[in-house]
Amino acid sequence: MGYLIGLDIGITSVGYAVLQTDFKGNPYKILLMNTVIFPVAEAPKTGESLAAPVRQKRSSRRTNRRTKFRKLRVQKLFVRFGLLESADVATFLNQKVPHQDIWQLRKDALNRKLSNRELFEILYFFVGHRGFKSNRRSEVTGKQPKDNQVVLTSIHDRGNTLNDFDSLGEMMQELPEFKTIKHNKAYRPDNTIYPLRAWIEHELSAIFSVQQKNNRQITDNFITQYLDIFRSQRDFDQGPAAPSRFGGNMIERMVGPDSLDAHEKRAAKLTNTFFRFNFLSTLNNLKIQLTLGAEFHPLTTPQREIVLQAATLKSLNYKQIRHKLQLPDSARFNLVPYQSNEDPIKTESKHYLFKRKALTQIEAVTDNPQLIDKIGTILAYFKGDKTRQEKLSALNLSRAEIKQLLPINQPGFGNLSLKTMHKILPYLEQGHLYHEAAQLAGYDFQNNLVDRQYLRDNLKNPVVNRAIGKTIKVVNAIIKKYGDPDAIHIELTREIKHSHEERQKIARQMNTNMDQNDKVAEHLRENGIPVNGQNIIKSKLFYEQKGIDLYSGQQINEQDLYTEDHYQVDHIIPYSISFNDSFTNKTVTRTSNNQNKANRLPLEYLSEEKQDAFRARVMSNISNYRKRQNLLKEGITEDNRQQWKTRNINDTGYINRLLSQYLRNNVQFTKKSHNPVFTVNGATTAYIRKRYGIIKNRQATDLHHAVDAVIIGCISNTFVSRLAKYSEAQEARYHKQLWQITQYRQEHKDLSTIEYQELIKQFPLPWPDFRHELMARLSTDPAKMMAHHTWEHYTDEEISQLKPAFVIRSANHKVTGSAHDDTIYSKKLYDQRGVGLLRTSLQNLKYDSKKDGIKNYERLKDGSNSLVYDSLLRALKEHDGNAKKAFPDNQLLISTGNHQQIITHVKTVKKITHPIEVNRDTAIAIGGRMIRVDIFKQAKAQKLIGIPVYVNDTVKPTLPNRACTSGKRYSDWYQLTRQDQFLCSLVSNDLVLVETASPLKVTNNITNEEVQTTQLLCYFSSFNIANAQINFHSINNDSSINPIVLNKVTYLTKYQLDYLGNYFPVKHESRKTFNRKR
Repeated sequence: MGYLIGLDIGITSVGYAVLQTDFKGNPYKILLMNTVIFPVAEAPKTGESLAAPVRQKRSSRRTNRRTKFRKLRVQKLFVRFGLLESADVATFLNQKVPHQDIWQLRKDALNRKLSNRELFEILYFFVGHRGFKSNRRSEVTGKQPKDNQVVLTSIHDRGNTLNDFDSLGEMMQELPEFKTIKHNKAYRPDNTIYPLRAWIEHELSAIFSVQQKNNRQITDNFITQYLDIFRSQRDFDQGPAAPSRFGGNMIERMVGPDSLDAHEKRAAKLTNTFFRFNFLSTLNNLKIQLTLGAEFHPLTTPQREIVLQAATLKSLNYKQIRHKLQLPDSARFNLVPYQSNEDPIKTESKHYLFKRKALTQIEAVTDNPQLIDKIGTILAYFKGDKTRQEKLSALNLSRAEIKQLLPINQPGFGNLSLKTMHKILPYLEQGHLYHEAAQLAGYDFQNNLVDRQYLRDNLKNPVVNRAIGKTIKVVNAIIKKYGDPDAIHIELTREIKHSHEERQKIARQMNTNMDQNDKVAEHLRENGIPVNGQNIIKSKLFYEQKGIDLYSGQQINEQDLYTEDHYQVDHIIPYSISFNDSFTNKTVTRTSNNQNKANRLPLEYLSEEKQDAFRARVMSNISNYRKRQNLLKEGITEDNRQQWKTRNINDTGYINRLLSQYLRNNVQFTKKSHNPVFTVNGATTAYIRKRYGIIKNRQATDLHHAVDAVIIGCISNTFVSRLAKYSEAQEARYHKQLWQITQYRQEHKDLSTIEYQELIKQFPLPWPDFRHELMARLSTDPAKMMAHHTWEHYTDEEISQLKPAFVIRSANHKVTGSAHDDTIYSKKLYDQRGVGLLRTSLQNLKYDSKKDGIKNYERLKDGSNSLVYDSLLRALKEHDGNAKKAFPDNQLLISTGNHQQIITHVKTVKKITHPIEVNRDTAIAIGGRMIRVDIFKQAKAQKLIGIPVYVNDTVKPTLPNRACTSGKRYSDWYQLTRQDQFLCSLVSNDLVLVETASPLKVTNNITNEEVQTTQLLCYFSSFNIANAQINFHSINNDSSINPIVLNKVTYLTKYQLDYLGNYFPVKHESRKTFNRKR
């Protein structure tokens, strides 16, 4: 006997099931079912790339390094020209002489002679604050990202003001609005200063002009060398210097290979060939529906020609196409996502067949398609003006033409190369769909080799990549144990193809639907009506239809609505044909209507004289566009049947196709199945799960992924055929003329009459006792649950060896990250009180209602800050503790006698248990991520102790040797001795067996039932250094475990866990050191 694999793939999980199959390849037994959980490959809150913080900090370090280098060169410049001695420079930099107000000094530099030290102070300041200048013309023209827009708007606004002053320094010294605003702050997003470097250069020129007249040491050579330092800036296309791996043109190096021809690079979107290819591909897919419910038809030849003639426009939306084709108001396009709450014409005006503004700008220079491709490729590859000019000059373009091209910016690359698209284009121009055109051009989709590298090249989304990578590991582990599978059935969550923002939007919509269902359920409960899924749907349909039975036009009696004898929910397009169980394919109608309609469309069921009235009812009562389409559909074609089956049973999305092809290419299957990789739509899985009475509670346990995997494994072409026959029998059983009962009975002539009656009455099961077996395998003790039942396909020995389904979590062995948090604290009070001092803006203060004070801001014992403290507290209380409302400008004016003071910051304190010394040990910061905790057994007390290991410890010569002691600072922690025994190192999600002297309290997340135990298999979660507590979470995420102080744990065993749920104790682990360089 063989087996097949069912896979439920999500963005943070892979549920899998191994099902034993008979000689025909049909499943009949659960061999194994588990869930693998892993973190999403993006920042959970923002959806940002996990590499974004690393990239931002690397950029900051690079900027800081270059600024320091410029400053160093200015120091050497002054010494070399004899303006200052090295000792004078050191004295200034070490703050041994007072620094003047730089803004006043900049103003004075235009009116009087400066000393050499004063001049150094200004010029040293300027190389660190030199304003905005881009090497890219495209960065300061056209549409820009939000951050760039803020900068450019500020430059424009400040530039207008600057016209009234001799220099930027004078403007900022003279104008009252800059009195307290000299630097950009996060709490002042609307009041920022982004000067152009040209303004600074103008000010420098004026300063040099005045100072050179009065100081012979300031020579032209000195000025030239200084300006060279001031202006030094690497070209964007060069990147950082060696040995950085980011040097050179990263864009050109990162362009991936052609998905159909790995030897060719992908083409830039800013090319004529890409536009033509994309335009024709979309045009060939475009279809028009003339009236609601009619079939969509491709464009006629004259219509196609009209649209083709519009290809020279800058853009073309569907409203324009409607106008050009002179379509009636009732017409709709298949490529436009019409919304129920929006005017169709308005929707069409927002969706475009193409946009080609950037391409038209290139066409203003040349109309040669080949030259346009070359220009577009250069503009996509290179962003710096210098490199662009060099490359464009090689194309024999004039200076004027090059100048015209430099501002153009359209990033992005397609999936195919220019060479491949040129081969396919002739067939697209003939009207073939893309897949047909590619095959005619000689590209074989079916036999296209997809390996792991191909997936990496074509799946750039890290969320998708991680999910696919984990899936492949699971499949490989299963095959290693069970051998070649008969088939693999897969379902990818719809979330996987969406961005973080789109997933958030879907989640909000789901929450809205849940809230709506809860309100409906409460309404039913108040009226004494049983609360179940069917009654909730009936109630929602009743209000959607405004209380009207759409088929008959009669008013629905709400008192009888929830009785099946009176009213039933009907699939508008029969489920046996459409496999669509969504809300948009349902209506509530009298039971007689539902039974008489059988497996027909509404317009096929209703007589001709009733159809017009029905259409009017639909248009006046139903606002949902898709539901209207279903209700008014006029007929069913064979194409419709195939499309519905493909869309609603199978999932043919791009990622699914790619994964399917990978599995076909890289997994050796048995010969039982003609289609060894079967993709399943999530909606079908949900429908079947619902019909089996299996409730999916995501909050109850993570094993619901494994349950879905079992169901997915059972869905095959054979099962779908049985499902269609069952649905047809249920739909048409009251309409004998429509139900082909003789033919259906003939197909099952081997069954007895009783067996046949059961077949047409019972929802299809993969095998007898399927649900009982699945529920037993989900229990915490499946052997016990199955022992008292007779099973045809289990022996007593097999039952006794059954293990519960397991949730496998990926342990986090990552050792990289920030050495410490970004916030830097003063260490003045740390030795005495164990706290850090932080200068905090007023808008970040928080009111402490329990103590009637300000959190972390202390009233000093000598009362020196009482006036400030009381004023701040009063303002916070007047605004209900909202600091942003209390201090909208982040300022508080304090009056003491005749003196007024503006307060913008106060010094707050924060308790820090384990500080990291920074800035040459002059300040402290909170340590970065704890990468692991090393568990020891203390020799004297014979108790467990934990030594936290942080990211910054990985670059130190020795491992930390202080064990966390509750309530004490790091310097007072227990010092490790040679006699203390190392047990293991724990990282997040390590599987451990914990034994305690006093019972652990475990609370069920759904029932809140509490259980106490002294022995528990669970996952290590985290370690709290403030109180030396260790935190765990349950295997299946179905319970919460109270944290426990580590020294209360009597025994702790760490386990090694594989993807099949097998775990083994880790023996004789040694304490690992690190081999990383700072």
